[in-house]
Amino acid sequence: MAGVINIRVITPADISGLAGLHVRCFREANRGILPGDYLAKIKAGGFQGEWERSFTQGVSGEPAFERHFVAEDSRAGMVGFISTGPSRDAQLKYEGEIYRLHVLADCAGRGAGRSLVAAAVEFLRKRRMNSLIAWFFDGNAGAHNFFEHLGAVPVKLKRDVVIDGNKLVSIPYAWEDLKALQDRLIAGD
Repeated sequence: MAGVINIRVITPADISGLAGLHVRCFREANRGILPGDYLAKIKAGGFQGEWERSFTQGVSGEPAFERHFVAEDSRAGMVGFISTGPSRDAQLKYEGEIYRLHVLADCAGRGAGRSLVAAAVEFLRKRRMNSLIAWFFDGNAGAHNFFEHLGAVPVKLKRDVVIDGNKLVSIPYAWEDLKALQDRLIAGD
């Protein structure tokens, strides 16, 4: 039986547990997109270093303007996370960006993803950001469906990404109006 999902700000004390969760989520999200042998060799240590850098240097280079949230199940512990802050691409018109968003597959449909996005949107709006972009690998049907369900629209851009010799395409979805997204999340649409 599943517990209650709560959202809270991630602290440096969470890094070790987050690294393990990140590995599991990354494998689930990219199964069929990245080769299985690559996914199998991913270790928590790499993600632990990434999370440590997030707290010291930031994802965008501005850690004071970023926030990281975790979704915790009252019985199962951490089940998802989101990182957000200013857009890393000044050439795009979007002010905010979701850098990372993952929820364990067995928690899908329980509201953890929506609650994480709601926390990120509230954080960004308090910083007077009015638009948002999120990038993910093409072929990630779960991300496509989730973002479209929240009213995001695809942006006609793409980025080629190479991971361990594997060529991937990263695509963005965006919200032009964070107030409208926040209203949608509050209404439960």
